[in-house]
Amino acid sequence: MHRPSPWGHLLPTVAFLSLSIVLGSTIFQHRFQENLHILLGEENLRVARLVAHVLGPGETSSEILKPISILVDARVTRVLPDGRVAADSAGEPGAMDNHSDRPEILAASTEGWGQSIRKSATLKGNMIYTAVKIVDAQGKSMGYVRVARSLERLDDLTAGFRRITWVAAVVVILMGMLACYFFLEMRLSREERLLGRLQGEKTR
Repeated sequence: MHRPSPWGHLLPTVAFLSLSIVLGSTIFQHRFQENLHILLGEENLRVARLVAHVLGPGETSSEILKPISILVDARVTRVLPDGRVAADSAGEPGAMDNHSDRPEILAASTEGWGQSIRKSATLKGNMIYTAVKIVDAQGKSMGYVRVARSLERLDDLTAGFRRITWVAAVVVILMGMLACYFFLEMRLSREERLLGRLQGEKTR
C-alpha cells in the first residue's frame, strides 16, 4: 500500500499560516507606527501650548526661540498672522517662505491648533508639525507658535521593531510547519495502521 506524503496537506496549511502571520504583522506594525505618531503629536501640542503661553502675543526673536528649542527638544517657529515667519530656532526667517498655506497653520487659524506630517523644506527630513494660534486679551489673532519634531528617531525605533517582528514571524511559521508536519505524520500513520487492520480482517 502506497503511503501518502504529508506535504500534500501541509503546503496549503503552511501557505495559509504564513499569509495570516505576514498580514497580521504588517497591520500590527502599521498601527504601532500610527500610535507613536499620535503620542508624538499629543506631546507636540502640549509643548506648543506651553511655548505660546510663555511667549505671549508680543514680539519674538530667533535668539529667544533657540534656548527654548533646546529645552523642549524641538524646532520652534513664530509665525505672524499673515503667514510671514517672524522667528525660527533652526533657520533664517527672512529666507523662509510664507507659511500661510501650511496645513497646520490653516487648521490653527480656524480651530485654534493644527497638525501635519510632511518633509521639511529647511531641514530636509520628515517632520511632525503642530501649530497653536496666539490671541491677545481682546481675542485678536497675533500669529502662531509652531513646534516641529523629526520623525527619524521614531523611524529608527519602528525599523528595529519591524526587524524583531519579522524574525518572530519567521520563527512562528517554522514552528507551525513542524507542528503541522508532526500532526499530519501522526494522523497518516494512524490511518495507515487502521487501513492495515481492516485489510487484514478482510483477508481472513
